[in-house]
Amino acid sequence: MSLQIHLHNTMSRRKEPLYTGRPDRATLDVCGGPKVYNDAHSGDARPATIFDVLAHPTLVLSLQRSRNA
Repeated sequence: MSLQIHLHNTMSRRKEPLYTGRPDRATLDVCGGPKVYNDAHSGDARPATIFDVLAHPTLVLSLQRSRNA
């Protein structure tokens, strides 16, 4: 049983499946934190928020699947 994740594509305005290079593995590239040359703002929290929203549920589901296997 594979985990199927759907994300909202803002260009097409539709929910579309996430395709990865390998069906058994997905990677997530999250770049840096706040910039040191300017004041902090809400956009600085975006990388951490995106990681939290995408990675944690995926990790929890994969751990649940491995326990039930």
